[in-house]
Amino acid sequence: MQDVWAGLREINREHMAFLWEMRSSGGVEALDSDDRRILRAMEAHEELHPLWDRLEFVRPDSGEVLIGGVNPVFHIMLDAVVANQVAVPDPPEARTALQALQEAGFSRARAVHIIAGLFTEHMWEVFHHRKPFDRVAYTTRLRLLGGLARQAGQARWRANSFGEDTRRPRVRLPGRNDPCPCGSGLKFKKCCGRFSVPALRPESGLLVLEGGSPYVTAAYLPTAEQGDVPLLLHNMSAVAAALAGDLGDPQGALHAYRRMLQVAEGVKDDARRNGFIEKVLEEIVTFCFEHPAFATEGAEAARRRAMLQGDGLPDDRWAWELDEAELRALAGQAKEAEAIFRRVAAEAPHDFEVNHRWAHWLAQQGREEEARAVWLGLLASGGLTPDEQEIARAHLRELRQREP
Repeated sequence: MQDVWAGLREINREHMAFLWEMRSSGGVEALDSDDRRILRAMEAHEELHPLWDRLEFVRPDSGEVLIGGVNPVFHIMLDAVVANQVAVPDPPEARTALQALQEAGFSRARAVHIIAGLFTEHMWEVFHHRKPFDRVAYTTRLRLLGGLARQAGQARWRANSFGEDTRRPRVRLPGRNDPCPCGSGLKFKKCCGRFSVPALRPESGLLVLEGGSPYVTAAYLPTAEQGDVPLLLHNMSAVAAALAGDLGDPQGALHAYRRMLQVAEGVKDDARRNGFIEKVLEEIVTFCFEHPAFATEGAEAARRRAMLQGDGLPDDRWAWELDEAELRALAGQAKEAEAIFRRVAAEAPHDFEVNHRWAHWLAQQGREEEARAVWLGLLASGGLTPDEQEIARAHLRELRQREP
């Protein structure tokens, strides 16, 4: 069973790569209804577009595409399965639950996610515990979910009548002796209470991927929507990190970072836009230091980040300018790198961090005498802390040890 399941994972990934290629080539009309449903689910997840663009290039060691513990291929397949259940409808409880969730204030996409999460719990029993699919339990829990959503929708309507915040449902779980939310008229303990209660919280249905740089916090999620820029960047950062790491596609990671920059640049508010751009540029710089093949692009990102610093703290601007210099050096642009180092060092002749990086770079180039002069100049300035003095002396000792 495990080998067969691993094979299905690979087939799904390859098939989805094919569907995404058909989208690019204009061949969607040739697809059958099931494939078009899968493709619509893929298109609905903008944060995953960089992954779909690179599916044919990813080579996960395990054979499974994972991002922060989530398999996005399965996620899409389950979305498509639930969309089909709603369309048929089979079971009819799926359509009823989806409608109730939308009336409670959830978007259609999030409502599908909530139902898909419920469906996944039952499929887990099939694939991992080799049990038959329990249709009775699934449909019962769908009815319960729909009942809870209707309660949330009613609370939302009442809040709207009083001019209160209606963006998120507030669900009170039934007591054992309360009427069952599914509407059967029985007590909860005698009806749906026999099964675990599906979760329905303000953040339910949100896809939140981990593994990249955080753009959102847990406290933010109850007020978030899937297409919000912070959550979009958060998830795309996780996609980029996975592509750079376990998925073995650093070129794809850079593609994801470029897409993140486009998203950040599209924000209307100046302050928010600049804040997002700065954070994405910082990710690109870090990535390019770890993958020197892309050092030139990293240098441009560092240069832009330094410019965004503007008239702020000079220490921060110098740090980004020196990042550019080091990335220029990694890209084989030694003259450009040295020009930046000299300019920043002249602007900050007694700054420890600036001259530390300048001297370190000179030593790496085999220019020990020049590096020694920088360290001696710092010590002579009299402006170093005791710790900084010890660091400078340690580097001078190291340079002496290199002498023939």
